[in-house]
Amino acid sequence: MLYRLRASALCLTLLACGTSSVASPEAGAPVDANDASTVDAPISDAGGVRSWIDTHAHPVGIHSECSTQACVDAVVATMDKYGARRAIFIHPPSPANNPHSGGESLIHTSVQLRPDRFFLGVGGSDLNSRIQATAGLENVTTDARNAFATNVSQLLAGSGAVVIGETAALHLSYEAAHPFEQISPTSTLFKDLADLAAAADVPIDFHVDAVKQTMPLPTFYVGKSPNNPAQIEGNMDAFSALLAYNRKARFVWAHVGRDTTGDMSAPLVDAMLAANENLFIQIHAVFLPLQSSQAIVDGDSNVHAEWLELLKKYPDRAVIGSDSFFNGTEDNDAKSLTQMQQFLQRLPADLAQRIGCDNPVRIYRLSGGC
Repeated sequence: MLYRLRASALCLTLLACGTSSVASPEAGAPVDANDASTVDAPISDAGGVRSWIDTHAHPVGIHSECSTQACVDAVVATMDKYGARRAIFIHPPSPANNPHSGGESLIHTSVQLRPDRFFLGVGGSDLNSRIQATAGLENVTTDARNAFATNVSQLLAGSGAVVIGETAALHLSYEAAHPFEQISPTSTLFKDLADLAAAADVPIDFHVDAVKQTMPLPTFYVGKSPNNPAQIEGNMDAFSALLAYNRKARFVWAHVGRDTTGDMSAPLVDAMLAANENLFIQIHAVFLPLQSSQAIVDGDSNVHAEWLELLKKYPDRAVIGSDSFFNGTEDNDAKSLTQMQQFLQRLPADLAQRIGCDNPVRIYRLSGGC
């Protein structure tokens, strides 16, 4: 996932949380990786703004933190302008051996300040960090697995969490402070998480930049970050194997439609959906970062025909995630929300309703509707 670095200190005394210039080991994407250099024009469709639920947003991340009443109220005001009726707040995926439990707590705080508008996701920091720490290990100790299971139980118990995540199997780095994360989807703790999430009937938010076969690092990333390796490993076969491992585990594939490797194509996603009924896709309708013809939209936010046909083929399997990093200022918070609303405007009305509202309520078991 592309995420922004959290501030180094809580902004509890501010009227609204702003931008921090302090970097931390959890740093994420710079602006050009996730946001257009210029924000698209405001919505002007004669039919009015379409309602939707944002299934992937961050009040804590790179360069931003939003955990005061004034800040979350400002976020809600911006959401209202772009049709986002509710949002699921999750923590970005922390790298190995660097859990940010304080960040997990801040997610809780942000949700509790406006429970009428926000739902809770858990584990993006603590659980993902444990998972990443096992990368390359042939065997994970019983103690480590038990500790992981205990952590899952603690995070879910009485929290009202609607999703576990954000977790990452492949997470490319966009700047020196932004972590590169790579671990096989069939790793032991991902399998354990599938079992635990299935038992709890909670879906998993799963970030995996699509790589069909091991490839050199795409040229877009060369020189952007020293964290990326010279090549990235194929992961779609292993992802399929994880999905098959426990069919009762629901996986929501984050950022689908945003091409980060050159392999995120409609035919690939079609094949994955056809083979795996427990897979759902979370649409991030942006042309960036590669500005690829395989992205779900073009530079003018028009939906490519093959992607539209895919959504019509699987109308009950898609939701929308803005991947926003809220800080309580409209200039920042409206960027991705604008693009998601424009995407909805370009869909047939019945499909927009299903993807924007009906599917999130069903897949995440959300109370209160859209």
